[in-house]
Amino acid sequence: MGCCQQGLGELARLWQALLSFVHWRAHNPERWGLLQFSSSPKDAWPAAPVRYAEWPSRSAAMAVYAAQHACLDATGAFAPSAAALVPFSTPPFELCPGADVAIELTDDQGGFTATVASPDGTPVSATVTTDRLLTVAWATVD
Repeated sequence: MGCCQQGLGELARLWQALLSFVHWRAHNPERWGLLQFSSSPKDAWPAAPVRYAEWPSRSAAMAVYAAQHACLDATGAFAPSAAALVPFSTPPFELCPGADVAIELTDDQGGFTATVASPDGTPVSATVTTDRLLTVAWATVD
């Protein structure tokens, strides 16, 4: 095999590794960062990022999702309660002890739906399902 062909083989391996990494990142939005835009001039930017009110609920719901799948891998079943998930909680999404979590097991499909009220009192809840569908709902104020 000539040196050009050897170089192409190495390039192909590197490209495959890159595609694998990109695919993993692209299909795990809970691991994406947050980007904030501002129309203020640079010297007028706030010292800290603006608070994202949905984040506590979203993050707590994704912690439940991660723990549920770790539980499934270890035991073969999803957990019926947040308390049963504690042994399966790991970084970067650790269960939030202050979150109000309601888990419903869907017996017909062997899945779950978990709803998490914001642990910081914001009137927002996040719901996550077995397949990682995450939805957010704001409470209506009368």
